[in-house]
Amino acid sequence: MQKKVLVFAVAAAMGLPAAAMADTTLYGRLNVSMDRVDDGDASSHQLASNSSRIGVRGSEDLGAGLRGVFQMEAGFDAANGGGELATRNTYLGVASEFGEVRLGRHDTPYKISTLRLDPFADTLGDYNSIMGSFGFNGDATNFGGDDDVNGLTRFENRNRNTAIYLSPNFDGLQFMASYTTDTRSGGDSRNGFGSDANERNAFSLAGTFTQGPMYVAVAYEQLNDWAGTGDDGKAWKVGGAYTIDALTLSAMYENIDSGITGLGDRDAFFLSAKYQFGQAYVMGTYANAGDDDRDDSGAQLFAIGAGYDLTRRTGLYATYATVRNDDNAVYELGGNATGKGKGVVPAAPGENVWGFQVGVTHNF
Repeated sequence: MQKKVLVFAVAAAMGLPAAAMADTTLYGRLNVSMDRVDDGDASSHQLASNSSRIGVRGSEDLGAGLRGVFQMEAGFDAANGGGELATRNTYLGVASEFGEVRLGRHDTPYKISTLRLDPFADTLGDYNSIMGSFGFNGDATNFGGDDDVNGLTRFENRNRNTAIYLSPNFDGLQFMASYTTDTRSGGDSRNGFGSDANERNAFSLAGTFTQGPMYVAVAYEQLNDWAGTGDDGKAWKVGGAYTIDALTLSAMYENIDSGITGLGDRDAFFLSAKYQFGQAYVMGTYANAGDDDRDDSGAQLFAIGAGYDLTRRTGLYATYATVRNDDNAVYELGGNATGKGKGVVPAAPGENVWGFQVGVTHNF
């Protein structure tokens, strides 16, 4: 209620009609930690912001059973300052009893379907070190490349230029589907891309089922002309979680097919456990990526952590995580905590990376 009053006050100060802001909510999350990380060659420490964000969402009754919905969410660096608007899920859409359609920048169904399985999300132990990733280091086919240049390069993504449909909940069963047009600047025009305009697009499908303490998800995603290679990357996964009193167990299996000769596909699996006792909790994760078509190209993720919820909104946590790369693998340590891109990048193929962090979170 206070957040809606605040937004109303801002609207009044700007001279906007009160009715236009009546169903608008301001929200956000700050996540700041002190990290010690090692890339296999050197170690460093720094204060880090881990997916800190602020957003505004709302809806408007359009009549005839329709609602207009919108959201604008921005990520910002709570440690160093700075940020940009609309870098996170930002969309305009329409909702009814038949589901919801959103247009803008949005997490894919492939990503959404298993978010709840990862107890280390937005920390160094984030399962995206392994899941949704392909541990390959190359030149034009560098899968960690700039999406604006190479097109879509990874799964578990938040894609721009995306239309997504979310079905109603049918007694615990829900479906999602999305289509992403070419993500490069001018990718759907003749702005320097010629005949390959709009070839680097994607689609994603997912289904989830929730019943009591059980959650199950299955998802598929295809990235066309993956990273500008001319080949289509494909991934599918199945996972679930089960809660027994204070213990939550999660598991997932994933297959990624690069479509690239010499790389082929790789399998991976993920296991996690979280135990809550009162306001405190402990958790652990293990993930394993098998070899692709190259020998010694797999990796393992180990993560342990603990936390304490001071209030419903504010908490403390500590995380230790490491990725153990085989000789020809370059899997990164996940999260946003290091200021070195999306994670701790190995100094060279086969290097092991690790990190330890102590942080505080606040939701509003």
